[in-house]
Amino acid sequence: MKKISLIAAIIMSVVASAFAQEYKLTVSGNKTLKISEVNKVDIEAYDGNEIIFTPASDGHKRPERAEGLQAIGSMGLTDNSGIGLSVIEKGDEIIVQPMTKRSGGRFLIKVPRSIKITYEHSTSYGSTFNVKDVTSELEVSTNHSGISLKNVTGPMTINTVHGKVEIDFSSVSQSGPISIVSVHGLIDVSLPSSTKAKIKMSSGWGELYTDMKIDFDQSEDELRSRSTRVSGTLNGGGVIIDLSSSHGDIFLRNAK
Repeated sequence: MKKISLIAAIIMSVVASAFAQEYKLTVSGNKTLKISEVNKVDIEAYDGNEIIFTPASDGHKRPERAEGLQAIGSMGLTDNSGIGLSVIEKGDEIIVQPMTKRSGGRFLIKVPRSIKITYEHSTSYGSTFNVKDVTSELEVSTNHSGISLKNVTGPMTINTVHGKVEIDFSSVSQSGPISIVSVHGLIDVSLPSSTKAKIKMSSGWGELYTDMKIDFDQSEDELRSRSTRVSGTLNGGGVIIDLSSSHGDIFLRNAK
């Protein structure tokens, strides 16, 4: 029994060691983190000056024959991080790309709060793109993946074709517009009640819902006409917040 327990402990230690592997990159100045085609990503902001990449779950296992070799991408990129990612600093950009087509693992990326983030994903092999505690600018574009942003401020440009978008704002930056678009999915946005904004909402085939006090630009007759495009102001107006879905419902609510 003790022998079995010892073997189990060794196996758990090896697994823990594998998952503890990470790649760090120190950054300074105004940088943009550009992530392209990485299937599963969680991003968290923190008070630091390093970008920390950590495999958060097991991905595709390297074949034994690849021992001592580096994976090479179609553009001649290599796995310089040692965790299945190509991470290249080029001017003010840090470009991140996956190094294996079959990677199913999820990556946790911790970033300095001041860094701008862009994320692009075009295939059907991804999952929800998660962002937490980021107070810098965000640009996100996906085809099939959902988008979940928590404790964010904007500015931001969010686009998805089939995914749903869920965003919880801690506050709303007045430094730039907020655009959130989903073609087929729903959009659910929570704002602090004190938010100053110019609100635009439209849905071709979905419905619009809110519990916020919006001073609508439309006349009463226009609002009764079942229009799926409305505009107005919150708390006297401010930054533009534009929510648009062709086929999905839109929910704009007070943050609890």
